Amino acid sequence: MARTLIVALAGVILALVLVSLGTYAVVRNTPAGRAISGQSSMPADTWKAVESSYYLFVFGVALPAVLIVGFLVGLLSKRYQLIAAPLATSPVSVMASGLVLGGVWATVILALGATGAAYVATRWRSKGQRVVPA
Repeated sequence: MARTLIVALAGVILALVLVSLGTYAVVRNTPAGRAISGQSSMPADTWKAVESSYYLFVFGVALPAVLIVGFLVGLLSKRYQLIAAPLATSPVSVMASGLVLGGVWATVILALGATGAAYVATRWRSKGQRVVPA
């Protein structure tokens, strides 16, 4: 149980670092990101740029981070992998919803993605173990 807790806490930190790096890359390298940061030569409304790039942040930044962390938590935890993975990615999942009830679909998709990745990692890890007949 202690190992699962440590892996989940490390997963929270890793998820936040991955989302920070992904957000930085999106803001630096996309036209919508440049409009958000004010580095664009085109006159654009900052809030419209944020609203138009919402799906980019959810599916281009948050989803890959959640899948990576969910897989690693499922791979490194001994027990309770399917509970630890959504817990490790919960800060990212909740923030991806925009803290509004209308965005709860993003939280559900990300939580299910983390659980699915942990399940795949659990099956992948157990596939390599051989069962010796008695």
